[in-house]
Amino acid sequence: MWFDDGTATGALVTITNGTSLSFDLHTDQLAVANQANAAITNGDLATAIGVGDRSLSAVYNMSGSTLVMTGSTLEIQTGSTFTPGAEVKVHNVDIDGTFHMGTNDVTVTGSWDATGGSFDGDNNVTFQTDRPQIITSNGSAFSRVTFKIPHIGAVGTWISTDELTVTSTQTVTITSDISSALGPQFSDISVTAGDTSGTGSWITSQQTTTRFLYGTSSGSLTSEIDDGALSYDHSLALTNLAPGTKYYYQIVATNDENQTTTSSVFTFNTLSQQLTQDDLDAAEAAGAAAAAGGSVTIRRYDDCTQERLGTPFALADLKADVREAGSGSVVVTWTTNKTAASLINYGTQSSAERYLYNIADFVTEHSFTLTGLRPSTTYHLQAASFSMCGEMAISTEITFVSPASSSQSAAEIAAEGEGAHKPSAEESKTIFTSVLKKLLDLAQKASVNLTVSDLKEALQDQEALLKELASRVPGPVLGGEPKVTITNTAATVTWTTDEPADSLVSFNSGRGFDGSTYAENAGDPKAAATDHTVTIARLTPGTLYHFRIQSTTPIGAVTTSKDFTFTTSQVQLAILTHNEKILSAESALFRFDTNVPTTTAITVTPYRGDTPDSSLSRKYDSKSGELTTTHSLEIDDFDSGTLYDVELSGKDDGGDTASLMLRGFATGKTDAPPEVGSVQTDAAIAPGKESRIQAVVSWQTSKAATSRVLFEKGISTDPAHALELSTPLDASYTKKHVVLLPSLEPGIVYSFRVESVDLAGHTTLSKIFTILTPRQEQGIIAVIVKQMEDASDGSVTSAASNHAPS
Repeated sequence: MWFDDGTATGALVTITNGTSLSFDLHTDQLAVANQANAAITNGDLATAIGVGDRSLSAVYNMSGSTLVMTGSTLEIQTGSTFTPGAEVKVHNVDIDGTFHMGTNDVTVTGSWDATGGSFDGDNNVTFQTDRPQIITSNGSAFSRVTFKIPHIGAVGTWISTDELTVTSTQTVTITSDISSALGPQFSDISVTAGDTSGTGSWITSQQTTTRFLYGTSSGSLTSEIDDGALSYDHSLALTNLAPGTKYYYQIVATNDENQTTTSSVFTFNTLSQQLTQDDLDAAEAAGAAAAAGGSVTIRRYDDCTQERLGTPFALADLKADVREAGSGSVVVTWTTNKTAASLINYGTQSSAERYLYNIADFVTEHSFTLTGLRPSTTYHLQAASFSMCGEMAISTEITFVSPASSSQSAAEIAAEGEGAHKPSAEESKTIFTSVLKKLLDLAQKASVNLTVSDLKEALQDQEALLKELASRVPGPVLGGEPKVTITNTAATVTWTTDEPADSLVSFNSGRGFDGSTYAENAGDPKAAATDHTVTIARLTPGTLYHFRIQSTTPIGAVTTSKDFTFTTSQVQLAILTHNEKILSAESALFRFDTNVPTTTAITVTPYRGDTPDSSLSRKYDSKSGELTTTHSLEIDDFDSGTLYDVELSGKDDGGDTASLMLRGFATGKTDAPPEVGSVQTDAAIAPGKESRIQAVVSWQTSKAATSRVLFEKGISTDPAHALELSTPLDASYTKKHVVLLPSLEPGIVYSFRVESVDLAGHTTLSKIFTILTPRQEQGIIAVIVKQMEDASDGSVTSAASNHAPS
């Protein structure tokens, strides 16, 4: 019987002929059982999953001939044999039958339990994890074993509950890649795009297939490119892109164990449509055809592309109309064949001296009125216009003589050397902002006429100008001296600025510092913030370093601090190695080494459900209190099957502490409920006028658990029957339980059963017992004292007069 697709939450099983029934419920588990003599193989599993049942594919998959079970348990049932005939990759292995591995490699990311079964093979078994796992061999031997730690800095812990025998080789490896148990990881993600096509590339930490999802909205990645080949290095071509468009994309990678990792959403921009030689030839052909009275069809990309492929942009009829009357002004006019912005450059020399511009209005009739000119002076004049699509036309230079009646003042003449008219601060801001915005817009549209290399060269030419403009803006104000937090190999520098800016720390060790040159830099030159934090890693312990901080605003305004220093601390106290040995269901021996002499201490915290409960923590330490680098401590009051966090720690003579946490430690199987035994009862007449009986029920459990008694009047023999009454829950966790049943009636038979729930939430309900309450008087205090004495010596007795099993 199985629950298909995980939609059922329970089952009601009814036996009508009185036969007793017991069955186990499992989740995320593949149970392999053969009822004939032939062993089960990977081929049988491939045939089974081939029917397309989602209940099977939710537990295991086949990658070629390899069995892959991510997060699931392979159980070989009692009396059955599993001979895979190919590679096996699973989470947990539970062997109650026989596992003939042969020469096929087996990878296990969880536990190995051969209790009740056996295994053999001339193969390699790889245990790969960064969490504590249990190995039980049950007398069988491994041929070759590899303990694989998934990445540098991880701690791999395997606890053997019995003798671990390896007949050939045993190795321990550390891989710099993220463990396959963690799924593939991305690096070096990039997309290079032209106008209508591009190339995406990235690297994965494991061999994966990939799906590249993209679209013009982050919430609608509707286009997809699939690559089903397993690879570390990935590259794909993007086609049919829209020019001048921002795209969003995301990558999905799946390894051969069907583990999937999805990247963040990134963006790239396509270039505006580039004119090819074919486009120019088409425009020329269009002009020739129009002149001959014919017609031609031109491919349309967008409005500006069509505009540029049509009639060429032209400027004509530049004139300077000198007007002697009135103020003695000069009216400059010209025309363009398309709407465009207006710009003139004029002065008494051929080189540029003054500019007038109108980039707010796009017109075909252009006009400027010049006033304040020097009387009877020759001026040089040139006009230019930019169309909406970035087309540009520049006139040839002409000259004119200003009117004799022109009335330029002496101050204006003197100011000519400084650029003539001086606008107000508000006018300057308005003019600069307007010009910059419009020129950037025009530059973007004009860029479509450039090749990529020409565009790059033009931008590089303007870099010096942009930097020079940014240098005129004061840099961000630093909020005092930076703060430095140091360890033996790292330093974290923090500071604040009054406006968003990037974070950069330049540093150099004191030995190689010349007073001005910093050899290395750390920080993020892209992120803008007012609170800055930069961590410098891989430093030398006990060393003087010089450093300075630098913050640059998004527009390029820079502030650099003076030189500061810090000195890293000496070697930091640390726990170097550790190992654990389970001695029994209640005891374990812990050993660890420190790099300097310290005390020895261990803190044990049991789990309540899935979370460690610090209120139940217990601390143990060495009675001698001596400082040593080699530590050993035995703890003998574990509850078998309970999960614990075990913290190893030591304090040196300077008061510094080193600690290491072992999470999920257990001395036995963690899914077993507490065992109940030594159930005893006694009853007496309660003090007072009314004849009421009080009974004391005591029992012991194999692990710490809560206490409660369920009871009712009369004799009940049905174990499925729910007893009507219950004592209050005693939520304290103990192995020795005493519960008082008050206000019972004298001379009556009661049925009862005890209930205990351990820290993991596993519940045990005892069988049903009966008690006959007395009619003669017996003091309740004496009864409680007697039960406490019986519970303390662990004896299993029952009062002959008032206790018998149902």
